[in-house]
Amino acid sequence: MIKKMIMIGIFTFITAIILFIVFNQKPAYLEALTFEPIDEKVEYIHADTSLQFLTIEDEDEYTIDWSTSSQLNQKAYLRKDISFLFEDGRLTQVMSKWEKNRHEMNNRKSINGEDSGHFQAISFHHSEIHYPNDEIKSRLTISCDDLYVIDSPLAPIHSFKVPTNEKEIEGKRILDYIVEQQLAYIWKDMLREYNINPNNYLAFPLTSLCEYKETPLPNLNEDQTTFVTHKIWESIYHEYFSGIQEDHGAEIKPVGSTVPLILLSNNNDHFIILFQTEKGEKIQHIKILPF
Repeated sequence: MIKKMIMIGIFTFITAIILFIVFNQKPAYLEALTFEPIDEKVEYIHADTSLQFLTIEDEDEYTIDWSTSSQLNQKAYLRKDISFLFEDGRLTQVMSKWEKNRHEMNNRKSINGEDSGHFQAISFHHSEIHYPNDEIKSRLTISCDDLYVIDSPLAPIHSFKVPTNEKEIEGKRILDYIVEQQLAYIWKDMLREYNINPNNYLAFPLTSLCEYKETPLPNLNEDQTTFVTHKIWESIYHEYFSGIQEDHGAEIKPVGSTVPLILLSNNNDHFIILFQTEKGEKIQHIKILPF
């Protein structure tokens, strides 16, 4: 009887371990992304990111609706939409969704905020298309939105995307100045530490990548710009979204880190991604390009 109880106990223990491993590991398709080659036959019908001011909870708190949507012209083996929300130059939240055999994706989250702030969201809409003989291709597009929220003791909380009066212009100017000064100080320090000459690069924050969605990057054509955008996304996924590898080996989540600065070399043979973690650790990632 005692021997039987021991055997049952051992079996139960082993079963619990197996179930823990099964239910706590990520599916294989979440661990890796396929970026190349680009599938020219597949197109995004639409891709959108939206930030909307919803409600005022009290004098200092409010709610923002953050949503993403995208539609492909055909079903894809795997669809992934990942959106980053930055507040005043630092990552505040990440929203992601993964679906198989879908052509349309929608995702939404309500964000609570307080005080004045500049919210910026950038989303990567990525698709894997599988063909016979294990051929895999991909397609990517991006979308962005931003929102200014002004909380003044002299007026009710309100929001805008583009300022339409003097008060909004001044509110935007103050918020932009504060954030730009903070980021400029951090980036200048990182450029000095990594001995990077800014004159040799086109520099822009990740949140400005949408500016090159319709207009090619300098000295690059449309196809080359698409390729570079894919490569930037690949680096952001592995080095930022999936977890930041610190110098001492620990891996931390990116929330709280600065918006990444993209440095594309003037001869377009590589780019560098720079950002600072919430703890102040500097991170540099270099990617070689085949141009």
